[in-house]
Amino acid sequence: MRPFLVDLIRQGLADKTLDCHRDDLEMLDGEISRRRNDEPDLTKQPVGDLLLGLIKDDGDPPIWPRVTATTQRELDATGSKL
Repeated sequence: MRPFLVDLIRQGLADKTLDCHRDDLEMLDGEISRRRNDEPDLTKQPVGDLLLGLIKDDGDPPIWPRVTATTQRELDATGSKL
């Protein structure tokens, strides 16, 4: 995820925007950890493959526990950029 953040910085995005994307990545990381704990077979899968498998064409997977619709849309936007 670091190369993604570096690319966002190079794009000259505002600090607030960068903070939002960073926070979204932290939520996505937590969701990956939760799913790997709930589904032991996922621990055998490389994290990069798991990440790409979780991000759908319309955005990121729903986060558990549920987040607001606004937060989910922000997370979807980050997933689309990723």
